[in-house]
Amino acid sequence: MEHFLENSRKRDELYFRNSDFWKALLNIASEQVLVIDKTGRIVFTNKNIFETPKSEATGKDFFSIAPGTYTLIVREKLKEVEKTKAITSFETLFKSSGELICHETTVKPLFDEENVLFGYALTSVDITEFKNAKKRYEHKMNLEKLFLNISSKFINLPADEIDKGIEESLELIARFTNSEHAFIKLSGTPDSAIDFEWHSIASTNNRTCNISNVSVFLSSVVSENHDATPRLILPDDSNATLKDCPAFICPLILEKKYYGALVLIGKINASKGWSEDFAKPIVLIANVFINTLERKKNVLHEKKRKDELKRTIENRTAKIEFQKETLLKQAKELKEAEGKIRKAYQELKEANFQLEKKVADRTSSLEKTNQELDRFVYSVSHDIKAPLASVLGLVNLIRLSPEEDLERHLQLMERSINKLNGFVQDILEYSRNSRLTIKKDPINFQQQVESAREDLKHMHMAEGVELITRYDIETPVMSDENRLQSVLKNLISNAVKYHNPDLEKSWVMVEILTSKKDFHIKVSDNGMGISKESIPHVFDMFYRASEKSYGSGLGLYIVKETIQKMRGSIHVSSKEGVGTTFELTLPNLANS
Repeated sequence: MEHFLENSRKRDELYFRNSDFWKALLNIASEQVLVIDKTGRIVFTNKNIFETPKSEATGKDFFSIAPGTYTLIVREKLKEVEKTKAITSFETLFKSSGELICHETTVKPLFDEENVLFGYALTSVDITEFKNAKKRYEHKMNLEKLFLNISSKFINLPADEIDKGIEESLELIARFTNSEHAFIKLSGTPDSAIDFEWHSIASTNNRTCNISNVSVFLSSVVSENHDATPRLILPDDSNATLKDCPAFICPLILEKKYYGALVLIGKINASKGWSEDFAKPIVLIANVFINTLERKKNVLHEKKRKDELKRTIENRTAKIEFQKETLLKQAKELKEAEGKIRKAYQELKEANFQLEKKVADRTSSLEKTNQELDRFVYSVSHDIKAPLASVLGLVNLIRLSPEEDLERHLQLMERSINKLNGFVQDILEYSRNSRLTIKKDPINFQQQVESAREDLKHMHMAEGVELITRYDIETPVMSDENRLQSVLKNLISNAVKYHNPDLEKSWVMVEILTSKKDFHIKVSDNGMGISKESIPHVFDMFYRASEKSYGSGLGLYIVKETIQKMRGSIHVSSKEGVGTTFELTLPNLANS
């Protein structure tokens, strides 16, 4: 086993001495190039390794030379490379001679012809200066962002909030520059309208700069004759008046007029982060401050001028307001009078419209009444005279006829009298429907239909006609019982009168359906039907479709008038030779 290890070590050394790999590495003169074997023994280096000279480093253990922090990181990375067999780069931060050093290191695994790992090549570059420069640049960029932030803050800031805005901005500057104090010290210019002299923001850090006399220092750097150039004062400056604390002084100058200075005082031993890099953004911020202060002065002057102008305007306005109030009062009175006139006019116009409407409605009603009255007088004279003439004729016949014809003549007389009686009943129903108001009675539909059936028994033509009923009573119904009885009687008797005698079976069907809102009645038959020409006129007063028609011609007219009086609707459909259907819809007064 020992013999095998010895041969392996000699092979590795021979490979390192003869490989062309070293020529490529040596060309990178600015980098630290280091080759170690798997145990960490240094095989080659092109520069000193930390404090160890190049000539003494070869053959030594790399991990015993490198700083502890650096060693831990490199060991972890070598383990990672051994697993992945890939090149890796990383940054390390460690102290050397009391200073913080940053290196960027790259590790490359080394393999022999059989692809066996035998060592590592490390290249390392000191990037401390680059990192510091980057931090300074970022610091400068942050200050420029701070300038933009502060600048935008004061664009539309009201004059009475400028003092508070400057204090908040000084606090931000102190934090960004890591300052212990931030001041704006104004020179005591007599004509200055700026009403403050000091602004001071102390950081929350308890450490305080060792300033024996801050007022003396500020007085020495802020004066009328002070140089207009911004100045950075570091503790090692021979002219410095502050011990162990850096300071930055930026004069406040506007249009060649000196107002004072913006002064930043850093923390003890905090000079490292202070440089000329942030001079430009601080100068820009100082310009924002002085412009803002000047704007405040102008605003105060403008406010004074406006106050004087306001008092003058108020005095003049008071007189105008008095005149205005008088005019407004008069205008209000005129407007109220105009409103009353308009209202009276509208009321008069509405009353006139309603009157004209009533006159038109009455005129239409009178015209209809006159027409119906003309027809009524004519029909009454005709329909009463005809039965009476018939009765008188029959009386004379009875006187002259033998006794065996007496019964037949009496039957004819009875028929004429019944016809005259029916006509009188129709007239009475029409009169009652016109005069009486609508009643609210509980309705028993079965009783209504049976009552109509009983009234029709005296009709000789009712024999052989079957009355069929269908009820779907879901809820109680309230309506005008007498009027509903009249409607059912007229519709059923009409269907019986005009049944088809040629049919083997004639029928009349009454169907009733109720709901909370309304109820529906359908009366249909398989009778002779109504012609198309007659359907539009069936509800007219005294209308008869032909000379063979039965009755007075008032039945369906009374039905229509009654339905309208009850605020319902009626519809008829018929086919000649097939039958007729009347459909009624009436309101249920139970919920009204």
